[in-house]
Amino acid sequence: MTTTPYQPIDCQLYDYLEIACMDAYDIQVTLREGQTVRGKASTTETRKDGEYLIINTASGTESVRLDQLMTLDVESEARRFDSVSFLDKGQIDQ
Repeated sequence: MTTTPYQPIDCQLYDYLEIACMDAYDIQVTLREGQTVRGKASTTETRKDGEYLIINTASGTESVRLDQLMTLDVESEARRFDSVSFLDKGQIDQ
């Protein structure tokens, strides 16, 4: 669990999160600490300690703080983009 102060992500990255959630993409995210979470993108949520991506996984719902994202890879067949890096100012692979 991250206890560091929340650092907002680059504005352009929100569009990709919105697309992933609106289209309910199957995704895999890799976090800065190396863990991965795989599931269906559901929504984003703002809380007192930051903003989160909500992912429906095989074992339940996972909340991932946006500033902890390293990459988001889309695994759905029909998709508008393949992957996004949250480290390199939003490098997009389409």
